[in-house]
Amino acid sequence: MTKILVALLALALATGAAMGQAPQVLNRFSSWAIVRSGELISLSSDSGNIGAGCSDSTMTYLMLVKIIDHSAVVWNPDVKAFYFHFTAWADDGPPSDFKLLVADKGDTSATGVVVLNPEFNDQNTRLWAMLKAARARFSYSTPSGTVRVSAVDLAPAIARFQEECAKIFVANAHRKLKEPIPMQWLNR
Repeated sequence: MTKILVALLALALATGAAMGQAPQVLNRFSSWAIVRSGELISLSSDSGNIGAGCSDSTMTYLMLVKIIDHSAVVWNPDVKAFYFHFTAWADDGPPSDFKLLVADKGDTSATGVVVLNPEFNDQNTRLWAMLKAARARFSYSTPSGTVRVSAVDLAPAIARFQEECAKIFVANAHRKLKEPIPMQWLNR
């Protein structure tokens, strides 16, 4: 499912560029930027190490973490996919281990889908909550090193990012409600 969402976000970005829509910076918060490109909204640190995105086609948030150590990208034979293993923490809080999907072992970032249902508490949702809780810095590490990203003004940046995502989610829902339900779907 994550590979599909990554493809949808890439498609949304490509569609915006193909339609002549230049990326538009909606807001800047210290070292964080919210950018709209077509139907894709992204939140990213100036360092490019951490980011999030949402699009009309996904109806979720997608977390992106830069891979800093390719030896931490491990094949999981149970699901037949690569995962980037790392430890993350907000400020001086307790560290937690995470693993995010990597489409191809040579990729530069790993992804995790954040489910918007608050009752669903998977590792991607916990990583999102940890990022939202960061006030001074957000850090993640592998055996080869640690990345520290400034979290100054991150809380208002995330709040604004979520507002922008909600706008496209609502617009998508309204559009979908106006479309007729296909008969083949009803006959399942």
